[in-house]
Order: sequence, then structure tokens, then C-alpha cells
Amino acid sequence: AVAWFEKALSDGVVPNIRTFNALIMLCAKRGDKKSAVAWLNKARDAGKRPDDVTHLAIIDADANTANVGGCLATLDIMRKSGVRPNVYHYASALKGCAKSRSDKSVTAWGLVQRMIEEGVAPNMVIYNMAIKSCRLAKPRMNEAAEHLFRHMLDLEVKPDKWTKVYLGNVVGPERLQELCTELKVPL
Repeated sequence: AVAWFEKALSDGVVPNIRTFNALIMLCAKRGDKKSAVAWLNKARDAGKRPDDVTHLAIIDADANTANVGGCLATLDIMRKSGVRPNVYHYASALKGCAKSRSDKSVTAWGLVQRMIEEGVAPNMVIYNMAIKSCRLAKPRMNEAAEHLFRHMLDLEVKPDKWTKVYLGNVVGPERLQELCTELKVPL
């Protein structure tokens, strides 16, 4: 991809932000944040303004390595530069929380709250990632997972099979059965 990009430049092609995004996303998928940021800086040096796709790629690079701080920092940079985070940005940041082995349940809940405050409706994937972050935390965060599940239902977001799998892995099969019975959610 880099060779293609350099060839295009030598042929006189003027890159736009989408051109740079392709390279940034490639680096992010490999978990190579250093290279992703280097391409982001080259885009800025070329006078290109990062867009929502650019920022998503940087968040993905951090999420793929469980760098939750990096995910949160990029969300803040987006807001400051006038780019509004959407459900994909939040889902990627929550993926970082879910991959982290430390307790990120408070961070995950904070991201869900921030989404709502910013007018971004959390969907089932968002709640699944947030509940999964409680599952992978050491120790597991039962109360946080239950709270997220109840909140999901309060907002009329329908849980799927994976919601219940992740929740059951946190609270245990008996408590999952109790919750589903109490909240009238089929197992």
C-alpha cells in the first residue's frame, strides 16, 4: 500500500484525506499505532483535515492493543477539533475496554453515558462490549454488568445471544436465569 501511495504521488496524484485514511486504517488493523500516527501527521502536513474515519482508525489501533487511555484521548481530540464521535467510535473504544484485563467497567459505563449525553444512541453492540469489559475485568464486575443490562433494557435495546453469554459469564448461570426471569427476557 505504501509503495502504491508513493507511486501515485510520483505520478502527480494529489492525495485527499481518504487516500491517507486507507494507509492509516491498514496500520491500525495491524496494531501499528506508531505508523498510523505517522501517516496522520503526513496528512496534516499535506493540509488534510482528519475526518471521522481517520479518528476511527486511530481509536482502532489503540483498541486492538487495549490502550484505553489512547482511545479516550482520541475521542477528546475529535470533540476539540469539531468531529463528532459516532456509535462506531464508541464501539471501538469499548472494544479496547473489553480487551483490557484491568477493571474498565467504570470507563465503559462512562462511555455509554457520554454517548447518551452527546445524542448518540447506544445499540446492542455497545452494550455487549460494555458488558464484556465487565466479564474480562479481574475481578469480574457483577454489579456493573447487571446495571448495564438493566440500562440496556430501560432504553429498549434488545439483547442478543451474546449479551446473555457475556452477562452469564460475569454473574454466573443462576443469576443470569434470575435476571432474565425478573426482567422478562427470554434466555
